Amino acid sequence: MFFERLSLMMGTIALDKGTVEEDVKLPTHPSKLPFIGRNLCRGNRQSSAVPEPRLKAVVPLLLRRCQASRVEGEVQKMKHELESVSQTLSASLLVHISTTFDIAARVPPAEQWGYVYDDYADYDRQLNTHPEIQQIQELKVKLDVTEDDDERRTLEEDMTGKILWLCWCGICAEVDQLLPMVLDCIQREGFNWGLHDISNIINSISVDPDHDRAHLQRIMLDAGAGIAKHRLFLSARTIKNTQGTNYSPSTSDRPPDESNL
Repeated sequence: MFFERLSLMMGTIALDKGTVEEDVKLPTHPSKLPFIGRNLCRGNRQSSAVPEPRLKAVVPLLLRRCQASRVEGEVQKMKHELESVSQTLSASLLVHISTTFDIAARVPPAEQWGYVYDDYADYDRQLNTHPEIQQIQELKVKLDVTEDDDERRTLEEDMTGKILWLCWCGICAEVDQLLPMVLDCIQREGFNWGLHDISNIINSISVDPDHDRAHLQRIMLDAGAGIAKHRLFLSARTIKNTQGTNYSPSTSDRPPDESNL
């Protein structure tokens, strides 16, 4: 849903105008949610007369995975797929999903109100998509007319970071919105044991970032923190030209902990 709206917006936004017909914002929800069990999910789900299209795609697949969670060949297929996901920036979502499945399977619905979602991911829940896309387009325009390799590199990092951050926020918001509804459907079908099995399978997969993923993670977090490498580069170059020093941008402003993703 988020990426469908994002695609539409990318086709309608104009760099030289500051407006679009309709802005795209992330799904709204509280930054901290009670663990959503069956009762609360029923309150959040749409009327059966207007079925949620995403549930039609996700729930049957997860039900099949629950049914196959004790079949050795199917478990190996799941592990292979999870290993692929673990090498991407979405790896931390696996930890969140595993924890959520485990609590849903073990904790009685009446007691689930006492559980809250951890801050499993550092993302902007109030991100306004329109200005982010404009900034990405502005960086692209600057990049196209810049010849200095070092300066181009900072522009590329800023642009890459903003694209990753925008997509990351969209994915996290979709997960936060959809996961409770999916759990409600699975629990209604009586597959708590399948949720527990899948949680164990996820936990068996290592999600430690490699060098490349850690680098992209840092670029993305810097963008989310508002750290502009190109601006730092221009400031450093100005100081160097005026004072004749070897000043370089400080990295002290970078987020100190990149393990939240």
